[in-house]
Amino acid sequence: MIPPVDERTFSTQQWSTINLFLSSQVQARLRISLDSQYKHRSIEKEEWTRVLEDALDDLASSMSQGRWLTGIKKYKALKEKQSKKKRKLDKKVDLTANSTGPRKSTGADGIFDNGSKKSEIQISSSNSERLERLRQIVAEPDVPSRTPKSRHLLLCLAPLGSRVALPDEDSGFNLVPSTLGCSFRNSVFVLPEGGEEMDVILYGLHEWNTSVEEMSTRPVGGTFTLKGVPSLQQHRALSKALKLTVYVHLSLLLEQQLLIDSHAHLTFAQPRVRVQAGTLQPSALPSHNQNTPTNDAASSHKPRSLIPSGIFSFFSKRSPGRTSSPRDASSVRPSSDSVPFPSIEEVQPVRSSMDEMNSAARLRMFSFLSSSAPEAEPQKGPTSTPFSDTLARIEAQRNVLSSSTGVVFDPPMLLPTLMKPTFHVIDFVLRIFDDDDGEAV
Repeated sequence: MIPPVDERTFSTQQWSTINLFLSSQVQARLRISLDSQYKHRSIEKEEWTRVLEDALDDLASSMSQGRWLTGIKKYKALKEKQSKKKRKLDKKVDLTANSTGPRKSTGADGIFDNGSKKSEIQISSSNSERLERLRQIVAEPDVPSRTPKSRHLLLCLAPLGSRVALPDEDSGFNLVPSTLGCSFRNSVFVLPEGGEEMDVILYGLHEWNTSVEEMSTRPVGGTFTLKGVPSLQQHRALSKALKLTVYVHLSLLLEQQLLIDSHAHLTFAQPRVRVQAGTLQPSALPSHNQNTPTNDAASSHKPRSLIPSGIFSFFSKRSPGRTSSPRDASSVRPSSDSVPFPSIEEVQPVRSSMDEMNSAARLRMFSFLSSSAPEAEPQKGPTSTPFSDTLARIEAQRNVLSSSTGVVFDPPMLLPTLMKPTFHVIDFVLRIFDDDDGEAV
């Protein structure tokens, strides 16, 4: 829900500054939400977090410069007005049908059968009609007018392998195909064709109301493009993470605006350095030229030994079987007859009597009967139940269930109660019945 903001108290420069930069507290919250979305193992979390943050900054910049909030709030007011008219019309139809004939069965929410049938028909044909209408209004030119128009937020994601026209400042985005990147192109919409998945539309398809199409509503938004994604599975995982991250980012922007209106103290850090194209790669391996020194550098930095070289030459002359020097060996023809190799008796050392005494001990090592006691079996942990798995999953995600900073959702009280070792279902049910009987009395 968009909070009420008095735009007259802010100038265009103040709006662009507020929406473009997030406070330090909000940036930390956004990074936590980003890190929790990468469930694919092959995704580089740190690199994609920086890349998506840059794309979200571009989205916020376009949002502030185009003053989208005014048009989006106007479109929301028109939707509420149309829904009220529709409810009044349905109520009149229901009263007329009730006065002329018997009343039909109602559901739990008080909706008649004719209304439910209408809703089922609308749901079955709504996606195709909405997509066709969105395609028509995107193709129509946006004629400027003095009065502000209603705006509909439409955010798309380019399919894997597709190319989207980029602005001049992002001209080097597609030069190196192996680098990671995410760009946002304002006022460019990539809508799916017939038979394609609707997941390429991140926002704007299900929120479109066909009853407000005659109110000259224009779309605002753009298209995200992911680069450096090796597989379709990773592209789908990143698209889900991007969709939720965009929602969190927009919520944080609106919440930050509300805090500023309430004169809350926020700390704004310096703008971080943008990630340039070609700086991040999917597999960042160190280059061979940087880590491998040259021959000259290796020889110049070779550590000097403290032992004189004459000692090594002395021991090499005294070694058995090596009576000839390297100078003599080079002059003699390389032949197995001319080179004196030591015999097996000379090389092999004489076995001591202790080896014979320890032979029995070595034989006992190969005995099938182990002298050591068998190892104790590891104790089995508590068996997992559906309640324990659910509680563990909620505890792991308690910090990311809300987009607000410092808001943590605790698990429902029933789950910790069910996990207590002294809990019995029969006693719990009997206690509920006793409470009901006491209230009835």
